[in-house]
Amino acid sequence: MSKSPKDPAPFFTRICSPSHLRSKRTSPTVATLSWVDYSADCRLCPKATAFEISGEGIATFEVKGQECEVRNLKIDCAYRLAVRAKASGNIISDPSYVMISEASKGPEPRNVRIAANAGRRVSIAWDPPQDHTPIGYDVILLGKAKAVTEPFETLYNMTPGILIYIGVRTRLPAGNVSVIVYIPVIPKL
Repeated sequence: MSKSPKDPAPFFTRICSPSHLRSKRTSPTVATLSWVDYSADCRLCPKATAFEISGEGIATFEVKGQECEVRNLKIDCAYRLAVRAKASGNIISDPSYVMISEASKGPEPRNVRIAANAGRRVSIAWDPPQDHTPIGYDVILLGKAKAVTEPFETLYNMTPGILIYIGVRTRLPAGNVSVIVYIPVIPKL
């Protein structure tokens, strides 16, 4: 007389990791993430009740669905984020990783040139990028940027006789900025 074995009560200690992770920058400082939740169809693990998103440069947060926005991203940084499924009872999956690339750079100003150089003043000018209408430009000197709206700028009180590099970059309506185009100059008296 043998007894039939009983099915053990389920005891879940693992949950399937999210998969098919995708990311897309929707603006220079915002990206959307999406993924597939395999725990929803898995008969061996509990269902996810939330998803945890973490990574260097962002605060860890949780969402309920399979899509979210990540905000306050730096324009010139790429991010590697971990997404984990969470279930009741402190069950959490192994991380799945997704990359968010740097924001796309806009087209740079063309033909950056010295327009005048005398009396401790340096005037620079440039041509706007082709096929794009910028909302303005940043003129960079000694690491400090000054926003301007026209494709020229005069810098005053320059130290004569010392080589400096003046940079210009384009700002576009979507928030994108171009790479900086530098021009060397030695200011004159």
